[in-house]
Amino acid sequence: MKKRILALATASVMAATLFAGCGSNEAPADSSTTSEGSATSEGSATDEGSATADGSFIDAGSISIAANTFGAGAYPLDEIQSWTQYAADLYGVNLDVTNNEFTADKVVSQVEAQLASQPQGAVYMLQIPTTTEPCMDAFENAGVYYAWNSTWPDDEAV
Repeated sequence: MKKRILALATASVMAATLFAGCGSNEAPADSSTTSEGSATSEGSATDEGSATADGSFIDAGSISIAANTFGAGAYPLDEIQSWTQYAADLYGVNLDVTNNEFTADKVVSQVEAQLASQPQGAVYMLQIPTTTEPCMDAFENAGVYYAWNSTWPDDEAV
């Protein structure tokens, strides 16, 4: 009996959470200026931006992330890339993806080519250990934040 009550309570909470997230998509009218023409505090921050250290906002559409796929056509790799693209679309950032065509030689050269466009971050799929060090060095030298989307850290402190 306790399990049924617990299951009912859990289902109720989940349903309430689901309905709480549903609402109107109508955006309020932009009230960034008053009738006198002076700026107000409303409408000064955008919903699609990120705060910087000094409190200013960055337009999410101006953020660029470099990414790669080790090769197209392999279902697991395609799924990883699909979810990476989904996350980028969800947050409104630009995702620049290269296809390494299952060739280790292309990984480092394509990283260097993507860094020429000065992305703010990188999400890279590294299947070959020999490419990890050169890519890490390239990202760190360019001052680009990076993450591996297919490799778990082996350092216990991470």
